[in-house]
Amino acid sequence: MGLTRKLMSVSTLGAVDMRSDKERTAAYTDTLRKEARKQTKIMAQQAAEQSAHLARQERELRAEVARVASVPAPVPPAARSVEPEVREEVQAPSPERPYVLPPLTTQSANVRRAELRAQYHAQHGTSDADFWEKVNASNAASRAYRAEAKARKRDR
Repeated sequence: MGLTRKLMSVSTLGAVDMRSDKERTAAYTDTLRKEARKQTKIMAQQAAEQSAHLARQERELRAEVARVASVPAPVPPAARSVEPEVREEVQAPSPERPYVLPPLTTQSANVRRAELRAQYHAQHGTSDADFWEKVNASNAASRAYRAEAKARKRDR
């Protein structure tokens, strides 16, 4: 195909190109095709490695879920407060749990708060009325400050 062109290129000392434009284009296309095949092969390897990594992570996650699922669930609070047999079993001291806590209900929490308030007032010589008077005064001052800030903002 290009034997005459190549002989002319040698005999004219390069005045005529060794390759025609068609030959250059064909060579460039072949090079691109080879590079594309290499790139496709590399991408396939990366995809296989990534899929293997994801599969390994999924197996590890499933094993962790199975391990966590095998741990027994704690007894729900309703069972502790309703059934005395269960309550005694749950609250029995053991080497792992040497202390016993009574089940906390809303009523027992309110009673405990009242006891703590009474202790505080006894120590500081105050009363509940004094406490609530201070709280109400503080709330009124906060409301007044917010109203003033709103008015200043509106006047701008």
